[in-house]
Amino acid sequence: MIKYILILFMVFTPLKLAAEEFNVFIQGPHTSTYLDTLGELRGKNHGGRQAFLVELVQFMLADQKLPATIQYWDQSIDEDELSVLFGLNRSSLEEAQWVGPLLSDSVYFLERKSKNAPIANLDEARKVKSICVVRGTSHALWLEELAFTNIRQESSYNQCWELLMNGEVGLTTISVAILPTIRALESAISDDVLLSNVKLRDNEFYLKFHKNTPLKTINTWQSTLGHLKKSGAHHSLIHHYYCLQDCF
Repeated sequence: MIKYILILFMVFTPLKLAAEEFNVFIQGPHTSTYLDTLGELRGKNHGGRQAFLVELVQFMLADQKLPATIQYWDQSIDEDELSVLFGLNRSSLEEAQWVGPLLSDSVYFLERKSKNAPIANLDEARKVKSICVVRGTSHALWLEELAFTNIRQESSYNQCWELLMNGEVGLTTISVAILPTIRALESAISDDVLLSNVKLRDNEFYLKFHKNTPLKTINTWQSTLGHLKKSGAHHSLIHHYYCLQDCF
């Protein structure tokens, strides 16, 4: 399982958490974010994963009434000086505390319901006529890394689902994070597709805190995230920011 951590850094003075000294840094591609008129970093509508994660962290900061500004991190900031760190990879060997997952983005194969038995493993997926993936996602790259050659790229999930329904492709790929939205938008065909048990990739994104971060702080962040998920705000952010082309 591959688990990713949004690269964010919170900078505090060593012995006190003064609100005016609270800053959040993010590292990654700039193309799906922008600075608004107030100078705040925001995600672009339907900008993808980075846009969603920025907006989610903004939402969590606002919910906790933390007067922080998210900025892009550069190499001039010494990581050793940071009291709280959001890093790249979650590791059981690393001394840190974690909040999340911010996003569970596991990718599965979808197939059309039929009398035939569903695919049971990756080898069976390699044998189908072709697999439709959305151009611009990482799905094609991941399939190529696994030695798949039956890949067909199209511009939207809608096209892939139509090809799946008319039998032109045997499978398509889907992130479970956006499957509920697609099913709601296309209820007419959602009953005719089957989410297989075969997983292409696991992606989970977490926040990483320094090992000395008070447990109360960790619990507050985790509770805030849980509240956003239960309230529906988390799913709304997925729809407006993570989903490319309005999810469909």
